[in-house]
Amino acid sequence: APRRLRARTMRLEPILITQPCGSQAFSVRFSPDDSFIAAAGAQGKVCIFNASTGQEAYRLNRNETHPVKQVCWRPERADASLRTRDTLVGASTDGKLRQWHTTSAKLLQEFGDPEQTKQLFCVDYSPDGASMVAGGLSDLWLFDEETKKLRSKLSGGDYSNTIGHTSRVQALRFPQVNGSCDVVVSGGWDNTVQFWDLRAGHAVRVIHGPHLCGDA
Repeated sequence: APRRLRARTMRLEPILITQPCGSQAFSVRFSPDDSFIAAAGAQGKVCIFNASTGQEAYRLNRNETHPVKQVCWRPERADASLRTRDTLVGASTDGKLRQWHTTSAKLLQEFGDPEQTKQLFCVDYSPDGASMVAGGLSDLWLFDEETKKLRSKLSGGDYSNTIGHTSRVQALRFPQVNGSCDVVVSGGWDNTVQFWDLRAGHAVRVIHGPHLCGDA
């Protein structure tokens, strides 16, 4: 008779527990060198924890109350100066992006026009760090990293393969494939994953099914 294999129960234990961040955490990201962990939450504060000890090292956005839905570290070149390292950007439900120098807890810039963007829920840097894209109520917004000016609004689809998003965009990424900065993948409340061509300015492909409610 064939032997029955007994399934093993796997139990995962945390290797690190940070200090409380004071509210629900919507987004958690390691810094490029893995020395810090950034956590953004419901009350607008962004906590930076030491990844070795779990202790809070810095706190950003102290005076804001709108939820920060996602944070993203700026890519760093190996030859980057210390002055330009440790830069973090966050997407907020007040329709703005904010960029901080984490180790000085200084707000570097605040950008995005809430009259246009309304609300922002996610953000990601291009692999070369030259631009960043944010997701809103159904559109994507592409910003220049150096000037912080809006380069383009990405909306809808090509209408032969996809019509684009019809609800909140909760997560997006530049795929880390061949260092391409022309494609973005996004997902959200409309049960779709959209593939965007930044040169065309709209979505060009869709996968139906996944329902995304946050950072992914």
